[in-house]
Amino acid sequence: MRRGSDLLYGLLHFCSRWMLRILYPGTEVIGLSHAKMKGPFIVASNHPNTLMDPLFSGIFLDERLFFLAHAGLFQNKWLAGFLSFAGVVPIARAKDRAAGMEVDNDASFSQAIELLRNGGCFFIAPEGDSELELKLRPLKSGLARIALSVENNQNWSLGLQILPVALNYESPTTAFSRALIRYVEPIQVSDWKAAYQSDASRAVKDLTRELDKRMRSNLIDTKDKEEEKLLLTLTRIYANDKPTSPLEQNRRTRKILDALRQMPTDQREQLEAKATQYATDLRKSKLIDLSLSDHPNRKLSLGNLLGFPIFLWGLVNHLPILVLASLAERLSKIIPNYLATLRGLVGWLALAICYIFQMWLVAKNSSALWSWLYLLQLPVIGLIALAYWTTYRPSFASLHKYKAKDDLLQQRKHLRSAAAELLQ
Repeated sequence: MRRGSDLLYGLLHFCSRWMLRILYPGTEVIGLSHAKMKGPFIVASNHPNTLMDPLFSGIFLDERLFFLAHAGLFQNKWLAGFLSFAGVVPIARAKDRAAGMEVDNDASFSQAIELLRNGGCFFIAPEGDSELELKLRPLKSGLARIALSVENNQNWSLGLQILPVALNYESPTTAFSRALIRYVEPIQVSDWKAAYQSDASRAVKDLTRELDKRMRSNLIDTKDKEEEKLLLTLTRIYANDKPTSPLEQNRRTRKILDALRQMPTDQREQLEAKATQYATDLRKSKLIDLSLSDHPNRKLSLGNLLGFPIFLWGLVNHLPILVLASLAERLSKIIPNYLATLRGLVGWLALAICYIFQMWLVAKNSSALWSWLYLLQLPVIGLIALAYWTTYRPSFASLHKYKAKDDLLQQRKHLRSAAAELLQ
């Protein structure tokens, strides 16, 4: 059973890495050396994007990662069996128990503790719930309590570490967007030995506070929705005109956020009103900001023209997959937090089905050799089409610029100038 579980984990790890490369091309990873350490350790990340967060946190690790997940995922017996086989351990939150979900938390925690004692690793999101917010919510103390208890029971000789991970998504629910993954310097749990032996409760709080500090300092952490909306509007406008790497974009966003907080209240409120009006008018015009931008790739180029036939061939061959993923999204009426997860799962399932069906069609109308050659070229042209789209999307978006009214362009110009001033 263990061998089968390891094989399944290896397959899931491989598929997850490719799924995330496709959903979030151009993703950048910082602090990768921290992810190459040996167990035992606990991986802790912020949690804005449901199942994408543990995947992003774990795919760059050398060690096999197990997961603590909320009991709601285990309500379907088939899914529960699959998750258990893949190394996911259920934990019942207060609201899960209120909904009648019966999970033996003591047994689950005992399983996680035994895993650590044997040099294993597991993931936990210390915020508890997943919320689509550009902020770090207060951390629960459970992670620190487990870590300190395990080390204490092993006479502080286990060498347990906590690996903080800061996940910064440019647009979590948008397919083919980017992310910045930052592995932060690990916390050595044994450093809290004296504090724990003096006052266990206080040590748990202090360790939780230290974890919060390391995560929060590496995240874009807004105060409220109003600040988040203003920040996203300004950074998106500037990034569409002057695209850069995820790391540099993260630095820009931090700089703009710091400058916004130093603005006089009345000026900031005026800027918020203008940003809100621009976003409203943009939606009414059925446009996106990229259509109005001065992105370097918005003009037709030789690469744009020469690559279009290959892009078109890749698009035609993968169109059924995109249609099925879009249809599943519309029919499911799923909350935004789970959109990326849904697209990924449906996309992989649809990809396998469509590839097999297309191969069968070719074999039926030609030969087995041609069907295999056709199958082999499908992922290649799919990746080429994706690279083409992410590179030259601004040129397609700019075709709709004629729809924009002069006042909308003036609004954008003012906000673009405001973002530039905040970056000075």
